Amino acid sequence: MIERVFIAGGTGFLGYHASLLFQERGIGVDSAALPNEINTGNWNHPNCTLSFLDLFKSSDQEIYTLFTKSKYDVFIYALGPDDRQVPNRPAYAFFHQYLVEQAKRICLQAKKAKIPKCIVLSSYFVHFADAKLQKHHPYIKARVEQISSLNQLADDAFQISYLLLPYIFGTMPGREPLWKKHFLAHFSKMPIVLFPKGGGTMAVDVSGVAQAIVGASLYGENKALYPVGKENIPFKALIPQMLYALGEKKRYWELPGLLIALGMIPKMIIDFLHKKQNGLHPWHIMFEVLNKSFYMDYKTTKTLLHYEELGFDGGKDVDTSIAETMKWIKENTV
Repeated sequence: MIERVFIAGGTGFLGYHASLLFQERGIGVDSAALPNEINTGNWNHPNCTLSFLDLFKSSDQEIYTLFTKSKYDVFIYALGPDDRQVPNRPAYAFFHQYLVEQAKRICLQAKKAKIPKCIVLSSYFVHFADAKLQKHHPYIKARVEQISSLNQLADDAFQISYLLLPYIFGTMPGREPLWKKHFLAHFSKMPIVLFPKGGGTMAVDVSGVAQAIVGASLYGENKALYPVGKENIPFKALIPQMLYALGEKKRYWELPGLLIALGMIPKMIIDFLHKKQNGLHPWHIMFEVLNKSFYMDYKTTKTLLHYEELGFDGGKDVDTSIAETMKWIKENTV
């Protein structure tokens, strides 16, 4: 049984929903927000405490002090950039700093604070990360290295479990879903949506991620990787569904990935001139990722993390979640 957890990243999209579920089950939650953060996701739960501290910029002692304010049973690490960020080149240095170096530094303080368990929110790309994907995509390489690095901290007294997260839908108070800026914006000026042929992904509502976080906090095994999902869905079904929910009547065409990659050349030139670099290479992603069926066995996770015992269903239906997410975007787009 756990009584109190600390969520690093608790005011973010995933951490916020996890905090709600912990609270529903009578488990106290503490977190930290950036000192200048205005929208903290209505963080006003009666059994929760919010401190204001930038963990990435704080000293080891400041972090350790924060982690020893209460006795925590679980530390949830929900920090770090995702694959949609486009940092200055070289992108690998940026992702390695935040996903590997900072993650290990912060988790080390959790271990020193004698928190017995750690749950790290990772990416489902880790499952598919062969040598080629790691070579071409700095974000994927850093995610693989994050697990290898953190496992050096893991032992009987500090057990670490990893949740491999896919495409996530849902909303939270006062924040725009990232789908608008980082995905749908690419299609906004296109009369026809062109996409690599034959690909698919795993998808889940944010409520399903929250359930996985709680389940892993209770039953996650040391150094274990748990795929989190509700449905495996091809892009030829997913993207038209998103466009339809937005009221977009654009046609959707699939073409060989290499042809779609040619359309990425202007973006790559612009990024190069601005000294930027994607975590997922715009050229290689078209015929190494988006044209592949990145499906995983998420049902085994439900068994391993005792979903039935906990009364969990894996989260809201994906179709419903997509409709609600797109509705929010449509109603809040100026």
